Amino acid sequence: MNKKTIKYVTEIIRCPDFEFGRFRMGELVHEAYCSRLKKNGYEVEKDVHKVYDNYLLLGRVDAINDEEVVEIKTGKKPQLIYLIQLGIYMNMCDRDRGRLVMIASNINEFSLEEPLSDQAILALIKDERRPKWGWECKKCRKRLSCPYISATRKRS
Repeated sequence: MNKKTIKYVTEIIRCPDFEFGRFRMGELVHEAYCSRLKKNGYEVEKDVHKVYDNYLLLGRVDAINDEEVVEIKTGKKPQLIYLIQLGIYMNMCDRDRGRLVMIASNINEFSLEEPLSDQAILALIKDERRPKWGWECKKCRKRLSCPYISATRKRS
């Protein structure tokens, strides 16, 4: 059997060294919404995996049922990275529907009707750039000691 290289969804959509502060209020809101979905028949915090060529991709979906994958985030506006993450989970779980739930002072939902393709996911897996997004360094707790920041500045 061919040994697979393990990758995690979070490390292929952003810099693997990215570290941000955790907010207890956001965690509580997330848990409460997951609890609500669980009461409605969703499986929550489900570990998922799928093989792409020589890579085993691992992740954890916030909620899933027979029809859709749900990704829950706190904040007012959806970010592209959230939709990419949802599209990956839709592919991994073989679902054609996904819902991004944004929770702030109110709840906004955004639908995704097509998963990311295997080819797009494989490209993300193979992309070794750090940082992957321009905003990561500004929001990262490691920015003062990270070797990638100086490399990023040289590329700019």
